[in-house]
Amino acid sequence: GELVASMQSSEKAKTQAVQDIESSYMEALRSAQNKTQEVREAEKKASARADQLQSALEGVQAELRKTEAERSAAQASLEEERKAFSKFRDDAKRSAQELRDAVETLENKVREAAQQQESTELVFAEERRELERERGNG
Repeated sequence: GELVASMQSSEKAKTQAVQDIESSYMEALRSAQNKTQEVREAEKKASARADQLQSALEGVQAELRKTEAERSAAQASLEEERKAFSKFRDDAKRSAQELRDAVETLENKVREAAQQQESTELVFAEERRELERERGNG
């Protein structure tokens, strides 16, 4: 009977060993599945974060392009204003010069007219004296 008991005991031990192996295998499998799940979750999170960052980056880039365009427009506008002001200043200088020239021309005409009048008056005075002399002699 001892042999049978020993064989049964040995059989039990084998069954137990197989069960232990299966149990550890199942445990390892469950652990691996959990790890895989964790990795997938982490990947999903990382991917979502990457999308979020990409979207934020695109927003910043769009804002940058807009700012750049506005700066460019402001620069162009400033350049236009500068040109307009230069033109205005040059026109004003030209007008002032034209005015000075016109005044000078007028002053010259007035001077000439005054000299003309003076010489005409001298001629008249001379003629008047001549007439009075003639009357006096006549």
